[in-house]
Amino acid sequence: SISDELIAASALSGAASCYEGKGDFEKAASMFEKAAFKSAKDVNAAENMFNAARNYLTIGKKEKAAELFKKVKKDFPTSLVARDIDRWIAQASA
Repeated sequence: SISDELIAASALSGAASCYEGKGDFEKAASMFEKAAFKSAKDVNAAENMFNAARNYLTIGKKEKAAELFKKVKKDFPTSLVARDIDRWIAQASA
């Protein structure tokens, strides 16, 4: 059900934040990415995708980061995280 998907996405996002806080950026990136794709109805999908990309960038996976930043721009152009997305895309593409 949609509510189960949203709860699962929230749980993944919360765990990802914990891993990021502990400095395990690879695990954080992976979990944020899973959260982003868990539910199309999740209002936090754009933010989760952005956070996944940011963590991939932190560990040097620039191609993966650029791919997700571009997806944020394409799929969530009006989201808050899309405001400065071109700068992030440029950083990941450098």
